[in-house]
Order: sequence, then structure tokens, then C-alpha cells
Amino acid sequence: MNVYLAARFSRRKEMQAYADDLIALGHRVSARWVVGPPQSSHHPDQVSGHSKAYEERVSVEDLKDVAEADCIICFSEQPRETNTRGGRHVEFGLAVAADKRIILVGPRENVFHFLPVVENFPDWAAVRVLLESERAAVS
Repeated sequence: MNVYLAARFSRRKEMQAYADDLIALGHRVSARWVVGPPQSSHHPDQVSGHSKAYEERVSVEDLKDVAEADCIICFSEQPRETNTRGGRHVEFGLAVAADKRIILVGPRENVFHFLPVVENFPDWAAVRVLLESERAAVS
């Protein structure tokens, strides 16, 4: 079976140990972020600051690795002291999977926000200008 391991990047060494176990059991691990060379672009809880092209490449690789897997093993985290949740990331992923138009308002939080299909704007005012211009073009 081909397995993708999903977890925070800060847990990469832990995931490598699980990947070794899976490989020893005869499975394949498709998660390049785990079994491939270290990706300096990944940093726990922040985007790296590498070039947009590099981040796009890494995000596309991750999507391909997930698509290639027969099974995905996800490692969740204990809730943080702040009121952060991961639901928006799931919703974002569903939109990607359904080939929806994606507009991101604010900073990119993770590697998938660098997908070429994601339209990124600094604030709502910029999005509104875009939507108004599109509406005017249709009228």
C-alpha cells in the first residue's frame, strides 16, 4: 500500500521513523516531505520566505504525493492555548479538490496557499476592486 503521512513539518523526524516502519512492513511512502531530501522551505508554523516559484513547486509536489497515496495517515495536534483551529485548512483543501476558484485574503499560512490557482490579496479592499472590475466586464 502507498501511504502519505500528514503532520506538522516540525514533526518530520518523527514521521521519518514511522515511514521506516511502514517501509519495513512492505509499504511505500509517497510523502516526499518525509522521505525526500530536507526542504528548507518548510518551517514550523510559517512560510519560509523562499521564492514564489519554489513554494509553488513544493505545494504541487505535496498534492501529487497525496493523490498518489492509497492511504493517508494524519497526525493531529493538541489544541493550542490560542483559539486556533484547522477547519479553514480543510475547507481550503476541499476547494482545491473540487477545482473551485480560490481567493486568499491575507498572508499565506502554508505551502498549499502557494498553489498557482490561488489568487492572493493583502486585504478585502483589494478583493473588492477585483470583483467589481469583473462585474463591470460582464455588464
